[in-house]
Amino acid sequence: MYAFTSRLRRFASSLFTLAGPTSRPTPPNRRFVPWVEQFEARITPATKIIDNGTVAVVIDIMPTVQENPVDVYYNGNFVGQANVIGGFQKTPGKNSYPQVWAQIANGASRGTYMKSDGTTGPFTTSVVDSFGFQTDDDHFVYPTVTRFDIAFSKNVTTVTATTNLGNFATQTVTTVHPLAKIGQTDWTSTMTFTVNQKIVLNSDVVGNDALRGPTISTMFTGQGYDANVINWKDPYGVLQQTRLNASTNRDDYVFTAAQTLGTYYAATNEPGSPVNVGGPTTQVTIQNAKVTYPGQAAGPLVSNFQAYLADGTISDDTLSIWPELTNVPTTLSVGTVLTMTVKQTAIRPATMTNLLSAPMMIAPTTISQDGMPTIGWSSVFGADHYQLKVIRAGTTAPVINQTALFGNEYAVPTALRQGKYNVYLRTFNSAGKAGPWSAVKTFTVDYPLAAVPVVTSPTANQVVNTLFPTITWNGNAVGFQVRIDDLTSGVNGVVLQKNLTDDSYTVTKPLKANHLYRVQVRSVNEAGEVSAWSNGIRFTVTA
Repeated sequence: MYAFTSRLRRFASSLFTLAGPTSRPTPPNRRFVPWVEQFEARITPATKIIDNGTVAVVIDIMPTVQENPVDVYYNGNFVGQANVIGGFQKTPGKNSYPQVWAQIANGASRGTYMKSDGTTGPFTTSVVDSFGFQTDDDHFVYPTVTRFDIAFSKNVTTVTATTNLGNFATQTVTTVHPLAKIGQTDWTSTMTFTVNQKIVLNSDVVGNDALRGPTISTMFTGQGYDANVINWKDPYGVLQQTRLNASTNRDDYVFTAAQTLGTYYAATNEPGSPVNVGGPTTQVTIQNAKVTYPGQAAGPLVSNFQAYLADGTISDDTLSIWPELTNVPTTLSVGTVLTMTVKQTAIRPATMTNLLSAPMMIAPTTISQDGMPTIGWSSVFGADHYQLKVIRAGTTAPVINQTALFGNEYAVPTALRQGKYNVYLRTFNSAGKAGPWSAVKTFTVDYPLAAVPVVTSPTANQVVNTLFPTITWNGNAVGFQVRIDDLTSGVNGVVLQKNLTDDSYTVTKPLKANHLYRVQVRSVNEAGEVSAWSNGIRFTVTA
């Protein structure tokens, strides 16, 4: 199991003091001393790389962080070594300068949210801004930072981390930190991973834990948590979520199989933990992901979603959450390049009000030519069963009301009338609690016109030696109509028979001997709509 464990947790604890603001005014001729004082309260010296009155960036060697210091450059010039880079920002309207983000020499980044009173939430959850992979010998390879490059323009700080993943790959991670907002800190990372030595992924865990994107690393234990709800958007835009509790398996994957992933995944911190109170909810949104094989054009990277919960204490990062890349071969050849851009957001913790999301209706399409369509929807994680209602437009009584459906589709058993229908669906958990109704899905049953039949008997110009001839035809429809015209007397429709369901009809009223007749047949569809008449077949009857 690949996890960033106690090394990050110990770092989080050290940042609780660093993140705290100061209410002391800035002394004359010593601008923004509070930033330095916050660091000097822990470690001396700290080196300010940037200090423009709104933003400060400081590099530090912190003993509480286990990673070795690496070289740091600012605008191409060497400025020192650090195992932590900290970003500080003045609170609007306050004389406070709290830390809002940090980057660590193991490839992880952390953010917290700024409060209007000049304080911030604690630093808790990390995002490991890197690809990671498990080789065929069960060895998980994760990043080592070798250098940081810092640039600054218009209150936006850019930190580029040069990393390697053993001898297998090199990677650059460029992270852009704009100004934080009250209640929310955003940063964006772009990772470019280049294979330098053939990588053979562990085939036993392909599609589940062989090749990861950025991993959220946080804490959930029996003593407290930094996140207790995992939530994500699926490919249909449905918010999926699961709440961890005392019965959640430890030292095991959270999901028996990787879940389908759409745009984002998050570790949500609900109020209630006795430790690290007020830590942020951290969300990672995938904005762009591509793979380029040697000699080929770039193509999309496709991700599923998995999580792992280890056993541990409040000093450990026990919960890992990541996108699992699923559309790459088990062997990555030299020169293969993976790129991914993710937006990361640290926001105030909040209670998830609906643990069961509304499903997304995905079938039928807007128009159904089948009166017995299959109604399909996206599965909701944690659902026990579903309730389905189908209501004809303009009415209120359901024509279908199924209250205990399992799976994610329902085949309508009886043909619906032609017209417009509205479909509603909701989820129930195992305790019988209902989730919200889905957005209405509207579809129209529009039966196609049936094909024009072909008369097979009588044949053209045939002389029929009965006044009660049998008409036969080839056709595929729910109904047919037969018309016979008397061409000798000039009377049309001497026979007009409707509501036929077979492909033959025997005349019941005698025709006139030695008269010339014409017979035609047409089809009727499920809505009662008729096709064109078939070509007329002339025949003569004799007594």
